[in-house]
Amino acid sequence: PKELPISWPLNSYKFYARNHNENLIETILSQITDIKTPKTRASLFLDWQGYTNDLNKGCATIAQSLGGINSIEQLHLSFDNTYLNDTGCRAVSELLKHLPSLTHFTFGAQNTRISNEGAGWIVNSLSFPSLLSTLILSFYGCRNISDPTVQNLAVILRSRNMMSHLKLILGRTGITSMGLALLSQTITLLRNLTAITIAIQENTISEQSCSQLIQALNYLSISQLVLSFKGMRITDSVVVSLSETLRRLPSLMSLTVGLEENNAVSDDKASCIATALSFIPKLTQIVLGFANCNQIGDYTLQALAGFLRSRYSISKLHLNFQETIVTDKAIHALADSLISLYHLTSLLLGFGRTAISDSGLANLVDKISPLPKLSELSLILNDSWRVGDRGGESLLRLLWAQKTLDSVDIKAQRIRLTENVKQRIREAIPVRNFTRPNICLLYTSDAADDLLCVDLGGRRIIKKKK
Repeated sequence: PKELPISWPLNSYKFYARNHNENLIETILSQITDIKTPKTRASLFLDWQGYTNDLNKGCATIAQSLGGINSIEQLHLSFDNTYLNDTGCRAVSELLKHLPSLTHFTFGAQNTRISNEGAGWIVNSLSFPSLLSTLILSFYGCRNISDPTVQNLAVILRSRNMMSHLKLILGRTGITSMGLALLSQTITLLRNLTAITIAIQENTISEQSCSQLIQALNYLSISQLVLSFKGMRITDSVVVSLSETLRRLPSLMSLTVGLEENNAVSDDKASCIATALSFIPKLTQIVLGFANCNQIGDYTLQALAGFLRSRYSISKLHLNFQETIVTDKAIHALADSLISLYHLTSLLLGFGRTAISDSGLANLVDKISPLPKLSELSLILNDSWRVGDRGGESLLRLLWAQKTLDSVDIKAQRIRLTENVKQRIREAIPVRNFTRPNICLLYTSDAADDLLCVDLGGRRIIKKKK
């Protein structure tokens, strides 16, 4: 670092420590300690995702190198998919005790080996940074984390009345209905929250506790809301509770709701969410996930289309209806509503394994093409058996006609495109020079006749009869 042409002090540092040894990290971090009284507050990002070595030494190195640096205002640590254990968590907790100026803290430990003991070290140390206003904790996939961690977190949050941003990723853990109920009671006390994310996907939690969490939001005045109930087998009662709460959040500007893999949610009640959106005048970003909900279909999508017709200010729209019972009728309604979204910059539409046909896709794409500010587009059409060359031609027209696109992601595996159309689509990508292109057109139209007879190379597997 001493030989690099960098003018110290800096105010932001980002280190990607994947597959690097601790000595290199220690050498780099030692340079930060040279900063005694910088004019601006410092932000530090350390990303150890996928690190395959023992992290205990690495965590100790971080604690020794950074402890006592009063300039660090934002600290982001990511240990996702590593061998992080409770010992490493204790080292990180010692670091937090010596960062009095910390206002933003992110700790990612998805799919790690930490338990309630390690998570408890992290959570309890949050009582030391008195200025902490933004907290992000990600424990997805940590099966050894359960209600005791939530209880410790609830105690800390109750003493943090100035908390403005809270993000908790607690999916696929050991948290029960009792733990979620305690967390819901605590959230009602955080009256200064403006952004909240609660992801409890793939947990065994009662509907009553889920409803209690949703009702706790009635006490807040938030602008950003993210809720994930993926794979939790909730029913219409939770969806109705959610729609009623949304009506009482007029200041909401960004909404994300994940209801994927919930087959007990009916089309009629899911449409209530779309109806509730009309009561939120400032809403500009919408992300709704209904994938793998086999009772949701045209009624919900048509309700969303009706809402969008009068919302010119929408800038982000992500709708995932994969493996639902959506048909061309609702897709035509959605296409007609997209015309009015003049400020739309990011669009994702997922209709894989639905009844969408060439007609629906062509109409949809033709209405997307004139959008004047669209820069990011994602279309998911995997296993849409009724889409063929006519739909492929419409995709080709979109790639040439939409001049504002910077990022395009089209997943169209196992649809009936001939080789000629696929080749023309592939040739359009380098000519348009997209910054982030991703076009996936695996499998030939011949192989698409039978999904069970296709391998990843697009070749038909022929079994000879003996």
